Amino acid sequence: MDPVIDIDTGIFEHFKCYSGWVPAGFWANWLGVLTRSYVWAFPEDVLNINSDWVPLLQAVLDADDTFMMAALGAGWGRWLSGGAFAARNTGRGYYLVGVEAEPEHFRWLRIHLQENGLDSSCYRLINAAVSSRKGHCWFYVGKPASWYGQSVVSDDAVRRLCHAPAEPGAEMSYKGERIRRILCVGLEEVIGDLQSVDHVHLDIQGSELDVLKAGREVLQSRVKMVKMVAYHEGG
Repeated sequence: MDPVIDIDTGIFEHFKCYSGWVPAGFWANWLGVLTRSYVWAFPEDVLNINSDWVPLLQAVLDADDTFMMAALGAGWGRWLSGGAFAARNTGRGYYLVGVEAEPEHFRWLRIHLQENGLDSSCYRLINAAVSSRKGHCWFYVGKPASWYGQSVVSDDAVRRLCHAPAEPGAEMSYKGERIRRILCVGLEEVIGDLQSVDHVHLDIQGSELDVLKAGREVLQSRVKMVKMVAYHEGG
């Protein structure tokens, strides 16, 4: 039996729900964020699960005049746009940092923020994998519409199976999927010169502990809240 999770739905009373038309070919969440249907080819109600929203909304309400957010493993920008819309909903400004490694997801991320009218001067996007180290790493790519679980593949794992080229941009087959040699960045580089971040959304498929341990100094000094998406090996 799944555990029972109590959700304080009273937090939603601080936000006004969207009411209006939704263009053909889009989903709209409860704040009015539009998402192209080919980007999210799953049930619409998954976009509006209350328990997923509560930490983000609390971070917005606890923020000062400008809500500061980073999404590591940002995908197409679901949570970044949600944070921006929630901030505007309460009269706050926003500044977003999005990190996404899969190339098509990163392209969708740019389009998603633009189509939702977010100010490009209020966000910074990084096409890279989040890692415990800087440099380059192997990363799964491909199947963007049906797979949001791409992850870093360790250099040692690749070397055990084959002699792989190490230059940036190299691509090869690995365990039936495509992997590419891409840029990787750490938490400190993601946060950059931001003095305080209200919310970090972390969805990096099993690398969370290594990244948080490597970035513990900046985490403790400049990050107020971290939301991690549960990861289970093989699913």
